[in-house]
Amino acid sequence: MLSINTNLQSLIVQSNLNKSTNALNTAIERMTTGYKINRASDNAANYSIARNMSSKLSSYEVAQENSAMGMDLISTAADSLDLISTHLQRIRDLAEQAANGTYGAQSLQAIQNEADARMTEIRRIIANTEYNGIQLFEGASKSPVETLIPNSKGFLKDVQEIDVSGYTRVSELDGSVRSISSGTYAITSKADLLRLSDMDPIDGGTFILGADIDMAGESIQRGSLLSTGFKNATFDGNGHTISNLNGGLFGDVENSTIKNLGLINTNITDGDSPLVLMGENLMVSNCYADGGSIRGESYFTGGLVGAMTGEMEYCWSDIDIDASAWLACGGLIGAGIYTNYDRTLADVDISNSFSKGKVKNNCEYGSYLCVAGGIMGGISGSITNCYASGEVVSALDRAAGLSFTPQTYADIIGEDVSGLNLTINNSLYTGSSNVPAVQGEYQGSLTNPDAPELNERTLQVGITGDGNSRIAIDTGFSVEMYINVSTSEGARSALGKIDDLLSQVSEKQTQLGSAYNRLESALDSIGVSIDNLTSSRSTLRDADIAQVSSEYIRQQILQQASATLLATANQTPSIALQLI
Repeated sequence: MLSINTNLQSLIVQSNLNKSTNALNTAIERMTTGYKINRASDNAANYSIARNMSSKLSSYEVAQENSAMGMDLISTAADSLDLISTHLQRIRDLAEQAANGTYGAQSLQAIQNEADARMTEIRRIIANTEYNGIQLFEGASKSPVETLIPNSKGFLKDVQEIDVSGYTRVSELDGSVRSISSGTYAITSKADLLRLSDMDPIDGGTFILGADIDMAGESIQRGSLLSTGFKNATFDGNGHTISNLNGGLFGDVENSTIKNLGLINTNITDGDSPLVLMGENLMVSNCYADGGSIRGESYFTGGLVGAMTGEMEYCWSDIDIDASAWLACGGLIGAGIYTNYDRTLADVDISNSFSKGKVKNNCEYGSYLCVAGGIMGGISGSITNCYASGEVVSALDRAAGLSFTPQTYADIIGEDVSGLNLTINNSLYTGSSNVPAVQGEYQGSLTNPDAPELNERTLQVGITGDGNSRIAIDTGFSVEMYINVSTSEGARSALGKIDDLLSQVSEKQTQLGSAYNRLESALDSIGVSIDNLTSSRSTLRDADIAQVSSEYIRQQILQQASATLLATANQTPSIALQLI
């Protein structure tokens, strides 16, 4: 039908022209963006899936950066450990040199000075190794392990040495003098120490060590060198050492102070204790026992003191105990008790001290007996800012990393002591994981009972919040040992300690190397995930340019054809004029 008002041909052509134009615009958009899905209306489901994939890809890229930064962190720590290992190897060479016995005191001191300088440098490296503002070797808060570090002579606190030249030497006393109750005396030789042990009693006075003393060759009976009683007196080691004791130094001590004394290579075969056998109202300050061993039976056995009441501070021991103490063994003190004839009971307070030796109690006698503790065997008192790192063993499984405190010792000492109060604060056991920090009944507070995680870093190497996306790395490392190579014997003893340190460095390097390998694997795994996810997203969203360009040409031709036909269709109504 020929009509003027309605041009059906034109309407048909316009509709097709609009379709081809829209299709052409879509093809142009896809070619210019590279995507076949540019908005949700293009394909709602695939648009959502592709957006989720893009989000995951972004997270994977960050995880890649995390892994790479973790590898850099580990490399920084490992390189510092290599430096520490180099210094330790040189210190071992120095110890090997000093152990030869062909060097005089001045030469040995020169060797000691270099060893001290290198140990200082090792501690500086540990304190200053960081990555991106993070201290790698030291934890966020200082633990006792990190703060209790002996100086070059082995003391936890520096000693202002006293000049003893103005005091009478004990060996110079008249032979008729059989007791001392006042005055200040110098001890500078083995003869002075042996003369002091002849005094009966010592009830007052001050005794100052003026030199290092070697007791090799002296046979000391059980009951200690100064076994006759040391009361109301002071023994000041003055920053010196007594080496090669074949028994304990003091027997019974009352109302006295022992300070600034180092015991080296003390060997006991009958179950005594290196420093004091029994002490009542005793103050032990800045003393240590380094090297040697304790064997045999004893009432109480400790790495420094058998049993005592009073205080111990800034002390340490590294001496192995393998005894059958039928009451208690302890890395520092057998028990916080003074047992005399009326069997009195009181507390002992230990602070800022540590023990590194093995404590083994072989006793198998009865209930509540035969206990072992890394710091103190048991009974009552307090342990503050201390740590123990040696293995602790009891034949009856009554062992604790810090202290074992039974509910009662009534069967042993004849009185009810069920009100025992053991307080432990800021103290750690870093030895065997099979032994608890504290065992038995106790009152008071217990903080930080387990081995410290010195500096654990958790790296996020995945895109989820679960454990499969994390790798934990403990970069914590500390050196709290001192090296004494100022004597040939000290140097020989130091060789084993240095080997232990080198072993610790090697173990930490192994841990870091294993973590580095895991990060490398995680990085490769992330790369695979990124490749596969990118491919999947491309399949969903990317435009096939060959197909789109062909569609573009087709729609362009259709648009041009429609435009031409539209012009023809628009002329159709004019034909009606020819009929009028």
